[in-house]
Amino acid sequence: MCSVIPLMNNLEKLNTINIICDKHPQKLVKTYCQTTHQLLCSICSNACLCINQKNSDHQNVLRKDMEDYIQLKIPMLKNLLERIQVIIQSLTQYQNKDKMFKASDFLDLITQINKFQNPEQSVNDLSLFHNELQSRMSTLENLENIQILQPIQQNDKYAADLLQMLSEPDKPKYYRRLVDFHIETLRNQQIKGICKLLPLNGQCKLIFKATNDGFTASNFHQKCDNKGPTISFIQSEHGQVFGGYTTVSWTTPDNNNKLNNDNDAFVFSLSKNTLHKQYQNFDNAVLHYKDWLMLFGSSHDIFISNDCNNNSNSGCNLGYTYMPPQGFKYGDQQSKDYLGGSKEFKVIEIEVYQVLV
Repeated sequence: MCSVIPLMNNLEKLNTINIICDKHPQKLVKTYCQTTHQLLCSICSNACLCINQKNSDHQNVLRKDMEDYIQLKIPMLKNLLERIQVIIQSLTQYQNKDKMFKASDFLDLITQINKFQNPEQSVNDLSLFHNELQSRMSTLENLENIQILQPIQQNDKYAADLLQMLSEPDKPKYYRRLVDFHIETLRNQQIKGICKLLPLNGQCKLIFKATNDGFTASNFHQKCDNKGPTISFIQSEHGQVFGGYTTVSWTTPDNNNKLNNDNDAFVFSLSKNTLHKQYQNFDNAVLHYKDWLMLFGSSHDIFISNDCNNNSNSGCNLGYTYMPPQGFKYGDQQSKDYLGGSKEFKVIEIEVYQVLV
């Protein structure tokens, strides 16, 4: 008769994620803290300074979750590798004088290369053909008001391809990875080789999470009012991740709504990696509304409704206050679809972080 102990040991090995704690090398990590954004062993978990360490803030890290993530990413990485190998082959053939390009094909090849390198190098590559790069731009003001880390058409296609690959259970994982990465860039200024999208520095404290706290306006205002500067991350039913930053504390106005000027407010798309600053209607930067969660650009650029996970009253129409991508105009279909995936949609997650500078 086989012993139970070896069987239990084998089961334990199957559930072990084999990630060692940074502070305690003799311990394996067991949980993930959503407030500090760290993987923790049992010792670190007990010593964690977050408020709800024994409740929703600490999530168990399971082997299956890791395997699911790897299963999702490996095919994507293999696909990227194949595309890179095709590019290398074409460049090598040209270098060895075994291949000739049409002009348009060569420019397309440069466009593909730019997808796989940092933005500064992409600009340098383009300057090979445009020594006076700024002369091609309509105005310098447009460049300052919209920061696009890759050409917009490439971003749209890449984001669309990525989101189409995501199943419904994978959308929260996609959201988590994107948000955690950008939160880390805010609090850690020493990350090398990373071009920051969000022009902020400081610690971030999670004060509202809709899937835990509720998707209602009353819950939002109860958790977020009078907390100073905040950055909000939203995921639409289409998987798109976007949001906004404001230095003005959220409030619940007695007269139902209040328009606010905030020179430092901006909106962004994490899925497309773009930042959008104000360029007009500056008095409409942020709207505080008793019966809504958050509104950027009056009730135009981003508007998130009460009970937004159960109705399609939330939406985006980029360009009223915040600069849309080059070639887009406020009110056109592209501007309506850009941030959330459609003009109106349901919301599947919202997180609001207090920014502590």
